[in-house]
Formats: sequence, C-alpha cells, structure tokens
Amino acid sequence: MSIGDRLKAARLRANLTQAELAAKIGLTKGSIGNYEQGISFPNVTVLSQLLDALQIDANYVYQDYVCSASAVSAVPEDERLLLDAFRKLNPPARERALLLVQDMAGNPACVEEANEKAI
Repeated sequence: MSIGDRLKAARLRANLTQAELAAKIGLTKGSIGNYEQGISFPNVTVLSQLLDALQIDANYVYQDYVCSASAVSAVPEDERLLLDAFRKLNPPARERALLLVQDMAGNPACVEEANEKAI
C-alpha cells in the first residue's frame, strides 16, 4: 500500500471528505487528492498536520515504504529499470507489455536455463 493509499484509508476511517480534511489543516481539496494519488507529497509541516488531523502516526504511513525500500535494494538493476519503465506506461500499454513478456517467457529461445529451474 502506498503512502497516498494509507493517507486516503485513514481519511476514510476518520469519515472525512477530501474537502473536510483540507479545511481542517488549511489546504485545498486538490492538494489532498494529489497526496492520495501520489502526484505530490506533503512537506514535513503539512505531513505533521495530516497525521494529527487523521490521528495516525508516521509508522503507519511509512510502513510499506520502509519495507519496499529495503526490498528494492535486493532487486537487480535491470529489473528495477524494467519496473520503472513499466510504471510509466498507460493501462493499455501495460497490458501489451505484459502480454509480450509472458509470450517471451513461454518461448524456450528467450528463457535462460537458470530461470527455467527457478520456475
């Protein structure tokens, strides 16, 4: 779950709309929406206000980020580059990319022997 997802979940648990939360801490509804969608991230002061308004702590917000940050360092660079490129694609392009990779993974000429044993 992303930081934005956690902020949204906490807002919904607090039974607040984006507009209500924004009014509580002096922001715009659009800012809250951007934080929840991961378009932007609140600065330290705003994050602190969000945590207070939503009655959550930073551990809740960052728990998956910390875990995934340590996991990312274990992923080979070429796989990280592939994932970064994939995340930039729109949904139809992602579907095409997945189909292409699945097709290639099923082609013995494209699969390394070591990978076949791991599967």
